[in-house]
Amino acid sequence: MRFTSLVRKELRQYFNTPTAYVAIVFFLAATSGWLFYVDGFFARGVATLRPYFALMPVMFVFFVPAVTMRTWAEERRTRSDEFLMALPYSTGEIVCAKAIASFCVLALALLLTAPVPFFATMFGRFDPGPIVTEYLGTVLFGAAATAAGCLASAITRNQITAFLVAAAALGFFLVLDTIVVFVGLGGVFARVVSYVSWSARFESFVKGIIDTRDVVFFVAVTAVMLRLTVHSIEAGKSR
Repeated sequence: MRFTSLVRKELRQYFNTPTAYVAIVFFLAATSGWLFYVDGFFARGVATLRPYFALMPVMFVFFVPAVTMRTWAEERRTRSDEFLMALPYSTGEIVCAKAIASFCVLALALLLTAPVPFFATMFGRFDPGPIVTEYLGTVLFGAAATAAGCLASAITRNQITAFLVAAAALGFFLVLDTIVVFVGLGGVFARVVSYVSWSARFESFVKGIIDTRDVVFFVAVTAVMLRLTVHSIEAGKSR
C-alpha cells in the first residue's frame, strides 16, 4: 500500500507539468508521421506494420530520456532528494517507484498507438500474432530503456545532462552491432557485441518471433540498470 502511494505521487508529478504531455504528443506525431508519410504506408500496398515497430527503438532514444531526465536530477535541483530519502521507504522502493512511474508514461504512449493496427486492417488482411509480438518487444525494450534513463538521471546533476547521457547511451546500444559491421570486426568480439546489442535482440520481435533469450535479456538489463541506480543513490547518500 505504501509503495503504490509512492508510485501515484511520482505519476502526479509527471502529469502536473507539461513534460509528459509534450513527450507523448511528440512520440505519437513522430511515429505516425513516419508510418503514413515518410515510409509510404499507403503507397506500399501491403498492410504491414513492421517498419513502424522497427522505428520504435529510435523514437525511444529521444522519448525515454525526455521522460526520465527529471526522475533524480530534478530532485537534486530542488534539493527535495534529502526529504525523499528521509521518508520511510528503502532506496530500492524509491528507485522502483520512480522507474514504474516513468514506464507508465511510456506505456500510455504505446497504448495510444493502439488505433494504428486497427486502421491498418482497412488496407488488407492482418495477422494479429505478429502485432502482439511486436508490442511485447517494444514494451520490453521500453522497460530496459526506462531503467537506463533513470540511471542516467541518478548519476547526473541536471535534466539536460541526464537527457544527453541517456540519449547517447541508448543510441550507442542501438547501433553497436552496426558499428562492428562498419569497422569490419569479426570473430568472438562480433558475437559478443551481437549478444549485447539491443537492436539485434529487438529484431526478432519485429519479425514476429518470441525468443525467450531475448525476453530474459531485456528483463535482466532492466534489473541491472535499476540495481546500478540504487547503488548510485546509496553512494550519494554516504558522501
